Amino acid sequence: MQLSKIEEEVAEWSRRNFGAQVSKTTGQELGSLAPLLGLGEELGELEEARSKGDLFLLRDAVGDCFIYLLDYCSREELSFESLWNSSIIMTGPKIYLHLYGKLLHVVLKRHQGIRGYDNDAKFLHEHTMLLRWIIGELKQEVDAPEDLLQKVWQEVKERDWKKNPEGADKLKEKMNSALSQAQENKS
Repeated sequence: MQLSKIEEEVAEWSRRNFGAQVSKTTGQELGSLAPLLGLGEELGELEEARSKGDLFLLRDAVGDCFIYLLDYCSREELSFESLWNSSIIMTGPKIYLHLYGKLLHVVLKRHQGIRGYDNDAKFLHEHTMLLRWIIGELKQEVDAPEDLLQKVWQEVKERDWKKNPEGADKLKEKMNSALSQAQENKS
């Protein structure tokens, strides 16, 4: 499956499940900020998996990061495929949280209209550069990142948060358990 097809499917799936991402506590529309928060959650899980040396959880977190990035790009009207294809590969220690913090800075200042980020060219340049770095870092974390993205998307698209708001994670847990068992059987 091509990335452009996955982009379309994630956009449709997210809007069907979450609409405009309206906060259940404040009633405010979160829009693209919701998947940006989700990316932060998954980057935290990625760091936890790396610290434990848990390859299974690491792959799961990277895959989920890709899904949140797809949703974020869709809501920001950016081409994930273009960012993927032009991602920046860096050497040295992984700096996800630094890059994520910079991304939050750029997005926050854009929403506030300060520090020059109300300038479309400046915002777009820094915004896309940071996304390309983050995607590049994530792609380096796993073997066959595009295969992982496709596999994770096949699992995620089966979740229906409207019909099953409490139990959609149960499906993920079941799948993760089955994958874990399969890995143990290979060992």
